[in-house]
Amino acid sequence: PIKRKVEQTLGHFSSNEKSLFWVLFLLSPFIYAASFFWQKKKDKFKGNEALRRQEQALKKFNKGLKNVGEGSNFLNQASNIFRDYIGDKVNVDGKALTPLDLDRVLSSHKLGPETLKEIKNLLQDFESAQYGGKAKKGPNEMMTKMKSIVKSMEKELR
Repeated sequence: PIKRKVEQTLGHFSSNEKSLFWVLFLLSPFIYAASFFWQKKKDKFKGNEALRRQEQALKKFNKGLKNVGEGSNFLNQASNIFRDYIGDKVNVDGKALTPLDLDRVLSSHKLGPETLKEIKNLLQDFESAQYGGKAKKGPNEMMTKMKSIVKSMEKELR
């Protein structure tokens, strides 16, 4: 015989088993919706490498900052992380960026003149410290400046 009521169907289960049934029954639409949106995001990034780089630039930058030490290699690591972030954000090769290239590379993006000037100054500080041998600022000050520039770039490039 066909039982029409859920209570009759679930009558022989314990209360814990009934609770598990209802949780799984009500959770399944949420799991379906989450997997649908995850697949849509995956498809969006699949054909567009530039968009994927832009979206993941901040995450990659923050992850890189955690690995930067304050030893003699600090300037090189911090400079590479910062250049990679800029390159990922504007879809160019970040390792090859110099302060002279910034006007050409960043002119088509919506960066304010103050942010552009701060980026140039920081890259010049990195270069003078790496190749000139003397840093104008300490590691903590450079890290703070880098983070503030990245924060303002994230706001301006949205």
